[in-house]
Amino acid sequence: VVLTLETVCIMFKVKPTMVKNPNGSGKVANYWDVAKKKVLSDSNFLKKLMKYDKDNIDEAIYEKVKKYTLSDEFQPKRIAQQSKAAHGICKWVHAMVSYHEVAKVVAPKRAALKVATDKLNAAQEALKLVQAELQKVMDQLKQLNDDLQETLDKKNALETKVDTCARRLQTAKTLIKSLLGEKSRWSQKSSMLGDRYENLVGDIL
Repeated sequence: VVLTLETVCIMFKVKPTMVKNPNGSGKVANYWDVAKKKVLSDSNFLKKLMKYDKDNIDEAIYEKVKKYTLSDEFQPKRIAQQSKAAHGICKWVHAMVSYHEVAKVVAPKRAALKVATDKLNAAQEALKLVQAELQKVMDQLKQLNDDLQETLDKKNALETKVDTCARRLQTAKTLIKSLLGEKSRWSQKSSMLGDRYENLVGDIL
């Protein structure tokens, strides 16, 4: 139980009190007293365990707690023989250590994934701009094609009118030419009628 509370204090950065070493040389860290005052007496202790920022565990804290998890004395099965509550906390500490170890491996991959995702998003945004420009060009091309077709239609209509006018002109020329021949015949006939008119009295007699 003391080992369990020591690891909890380390995880939550609760400083121990320094007491005289039972061996007589210097002082040693004592977590028991501060654990009772600042950890066990905290009504929000379980909530703090549940909401612990496992994604940002300090490396120094991890290194300290890692040593406990490697100890035969601080194994969940061993702790369970002494206290069910401490057993649960012990499993939590082991889980935080394991999570941090996995996170250290996963974090670079997450960062790489984020970079790749950012690049992909940037490329997609650039692609959208290119597609928008392409659509603009396609719209302009369609308008030009429509204008060209309209111009060709007008050209064909004008060519048809020109052809019709040319045929009409040719017909008019033919008609005029024919009328010129008739003019000569009518002139001769008019002259003949004039002569006959002058000789009409004599012819009657």
